Amino acid sequence: MGRFSTLETAFYRIVQELLTNVVRHAQATDVSIALMPGRQEWRMTVKDNGIGFDATKLSPTGGFGLRGIRERVEILAGQVEIVSDPELGTSVEVRIPVGRESEEAPRQESR
Repeated sequence: MGRFSTLETAFYRIVQELLTNVVRHAQATDVSIALMPGRQEWRMTVKDNGIGFDATKLSPTGGFGLRGIRERVEILAGQVEIVSDPELGTSVEVRIPVGRESEEAPRQESR
């Protein structure tokens, strides 16, 4: 599977999990998804206007859904940022580098 297919699948699964969390927990009336594919990284932000939660009390691994998102992003050398406020809702930003996988591959020299 190529890098772009891998990124597409990862972002699809992440959006799926985040929307599931919005439906189950956020009590939101509005949610937005922004996907910004670029040459160096793909960035996605999912925001809702729900009840939010105290992100400082979230364990480093989070619940099963958030843990799965973090693990998926880490495998692809990316980052996840979660910002939540009981008054403003929740915003999750995911950033994954496009070329990182091939850059980290070991290089073999011919002799």
